[in-house]
Amino acid sequence: MPLPVLLKAVFGATLVISASEAVPELDVTASCRAAAKVNEALGLTESQSTDRCMHDEDQAREVLIQKWTSYPAADRTRCVDETMIASPSYVDVLTCLQAAQEVEKQNAPLRGSRDTPR
Repeated sequence: MPLPVLLKAVFGATLVISASEAVPELDVTASCRAAAKVNEALGLTESQSTDRCMHDEDQAREVLIQKWTSYPAADRTRCVDETMIASPSYVDVLTCLQAAQEVEKQNAPLRGSRDTPR
């Protein structure tokens, strides 16, 4: 069974293109519906509607399209794989990539100090 078909069967999501090539096509509708139902069931006063969630997902996807190739391929693959474990989400992929980028920035001075002769 091809990987995209397997992912759809297991997670209800569609991954059309390898994460390293382009922003993947994720089916976020079910994720947004589920999140809205949970928020409503919890009686949250600032509950997020399905429409608002979809808007946020669309915005995150647009940012990913613009910046996709600026992220290392290994991070792109890892972040997409992680979101496929639960509910597919462009917001989660973007957050993961931004966190990885920040960790890289924080660790850069540490790597440099190891290379400095004593």
